[in-house]
Amino acid sequence: MFIGISLNLPAKLRGVTFELELGSHAYHDLANDYKRLGKENFEIFILDQIEIKEETDRELRNELEILEAMWVEKLKSEGMTFYNKK
Repeated sequence: MFIGISLNLPAKLRGVTFELELGSHAYHDLANDYKRLGKENFEIFILDQIEIKEETDRELRNELEILEAMWVEKLKSEGMTFYNKK
């Protein structure tokens, strides 16, 4: 699993997909597996979202980082392994 956060989700999803298709993703193990196993063996989905109120980008990023850490902890406790070392 690869897990990440973004303030601009549509752009992040397009970027990750583009990088994987080019084989240029920053996490080389992920890019190599994507190429070797084929995109049909990978799924991109949204684990969670936060409601935007009147926070600054910095406050939103902090909330997202906390949410990401919670998901990583939960999924690791279920035995999930990650391409990114969080």
